Amino acid sequence: MILYFPVLTACASGITDPDLEEVQNDDITCVSQPEEGALRPYYEFLKNNDKVVEAAGFCELPAELQEKVWDTILEAEETGLPPTAQVPSSFYVRPEAGHKKTKVPLTKEEAHEIYAAHLAHSLWLEKNEIVPWSIVEYSPEQLEELLKPEAWFNTWDDTNEAYDFHLILDHSPREAYLIASGMAPSVSDQRTALNDIIKATRSYKHGSVTHDTLEIVTIKTMEKNKKSFYGCLTMSPFVVQLANALNIPGRTIWDYYADSSEGHRSAFFEPTDQVLAHGDDPYDSWLGNTPSPELLDNYEFWKANVISYPEGNSQSEHNSRVHNFRNTMKYPAQRVLKEYCDVITGDYGSGREFLDLVFLDDPKGAFATLEEVNDFEKRILNITNDCIVFPENNPDNK
Repeated sequence: MILYFPVLTACASGITDPDLEEVQNDDITCVSQPEEGALRPYYEFLKNNDKVVEAAGFCELPAELQEKVWDTILEAEETGLPPTAQVPSSFYVRPEAGHKKTKVPLTKEEAHEIYAAHLAHSLWLEKNEIVPWSIVEYSPEQLEELLKPEAWFNTWDDTNEAYDFHLILDHSPREAYLIASGMAPSVSDQRTALNDIIKATRSYKHGSVTHDTLEIVTIKTMEKNKKSFYGCLTMSPFVVQLANALNIPGRTIWDYYADSSEGHRSAFFEPTDQVLAHGDDPYDSWLGNTPSPELLDNYEFWKANVISYPEGNSQSEHNSRVHNFRNTMKYPAQRVLKEYCDVITGDYGSGREFLDLVFLDDPKGAFATLEEVNDFEKRILNITNDCIVFPENNPDNK
């Protein structure tokens, strides 16, 4: 067990108790101070970055949880490996017959171990300069997306000791980091890293685990199976958690993409000005030929034209699809070519009827001009040699 100086109980300096003189001289705010030399740089970092302390809620963390964070960091320093935590015991418990399991409840000890691992991981990346950017560059709101318990847990209620994960379990930052760094092995900035992560998920499939009552999946399971078990509901948090493992803040939102009644999930990355409009976009057959760096939408556009509307607003639903429909025309995928040529059955008919229904007849406005649609039709006929050949998708020119 690591030895600590006393924990201050308020975010303020100026302590007059002589027994706390060393803490007073450090002018630290409500963070326990470890004696181990390997941890001193972390303590100094927190001392000099109040917004990180505030965003992580260090002032509200109980003493034993702060100690667990320090213990986890020390282990990472000694082993050279990213922090990790155990799978919660309830993950392996099957529900009663006829019931589905979409949440994993945790004990207080399990929740604190997992949160300590994630918080320690972010600080470990920062201190050792594992990635070429710093969390001090982020706004307080972005830091909260990266450091607050809500970044990983579906429910975090320390008062009532209630904690759980929903649909996807991200218990180990080590597992998430190894997957993320494998997808983005050498990056110069956050935007490139996100684009590389998206590129690595283009081969994933939209799956379902309806034949298994254990319906929670781990980050590692999704990566191993190359399948998003709940489609956009698991792919959006999957991408966010991989980004978080590289110290890139992100968050997911529900019910803003397309028809909000269908419960679609999106992912926001404000620092890189990017949005995964629909979690299924990486493997969406309509977008199968869109280059990965162009798959993500623009955050500022969404801020002004999508989430500025109330949930369920038809105009915001229209605006949320503009980017994807423009990419569909710019980079026609094999499925689009086949739907036009009536080779496969689609939702919009075929031929010119298909193009008009999709791109011109939306009640909230067309996604393209008549001239653009006419040009698109000519391109389709040229690409397919008048509906004879249908080139395979090759979004990233492999």
